[in-house]
Amino acid sequence: MSTCFASCVRCSNPPPPAPPSSSSASGARRGSHLLLRLHPGVQRVTVAVLGARGVGKTSIVEQFMRSEFCEHYESSKSTQTHYTSVIMNDHMYELKIIDCPGSVRFPVTSLQEWNDHRGVGLLSASAYVIVYDVTDEDSFRSARLLRERIVRSRRRRRNAAVAAGDAAAVAPVTIVVVANKIDLQIAGAGAGAGTGTGTSFHGPAVFVERLTQGGSSRRDLGNVVRKQWKCAYAECSAKYNWRIVALFRDLVKAAVDSGGESHHHHHRMAASSRVQEALRNNRCVIL
Repeated sequence: MSTCFASCVRCSNPPPPAPPSSSSASGARRGSHLLLRLHPGVQRVTVAVLGARGVGKTSIVEQFMRSEFCEHYESSKSTQTHYTSVIMNDHMYELKIIDCPGSVRFPVTSLQEWNDHRGVGLLSASAYVIVYDVTDEDSFRSARLLRERIVRSRRRRRNAAVAAGDAAAVAPVTIVVVANKIDLQIAGAGAGAGTGTGTSFHGPAVFVERLTQGGSSRRDLGNVVRKQWKCAYAECSAKYNWRIVALFRDLVKAAVDSGGESHHHHHRMAASSRVQEALRNNRCVIL
């Protein structure tokens, strides 16, 4: 049975400033509040996009939100919050995307979140996307550290909930590690092979099995993420908008299956396994 996915009513806003009474703060979430007022039963899914500097986090978000890619790189200075509504299986969901700059240190405790990321909602996200650059080995190490901090934070919250007798208060969370800039890897491999296609991207048919740096295979890295980190793994090209929509579609599906932010969920397979299964089967009709 096909899953239909479409997005609409898109708007992007910076996070509200510290004074909640300011007019700019009230306008920052206008699109979100309008959607919830028109459709009070809409479920919210919050996705936080994390990663080192320069890995393409903002490019991935911009491609999904606007189908745009900027060749000029400019490091993000602050966290940006984007809102869109998505339709999947005849149900509407509000998707909140938190685009975090590379300098962000993921909070482990609620106090750290309050001090460093007030009003963003990183700890309560439904899913986390950890992006790394396939041509940058250090960005993969940063992804590993981010994943460890997320797991530590979730474990701390779950233990506190269990101690308070409310274990169901912490819903399962989806973590997807995304290998971005696949086009650069392919371009480098093509140039090295002397094929004359080193600067072109021809899709998955020309994918190579070896990374251009470090001699590590993409397959090995994917296995590390899936088997050791227990996270889902995906590859994409923000520049060519390849697998960007599929990534967010499967994130929304996994988060909805886990209960989104309603915290009502059943004991099913791990969230990362659900995303990996969806990414592998690619079972969806894009509208």
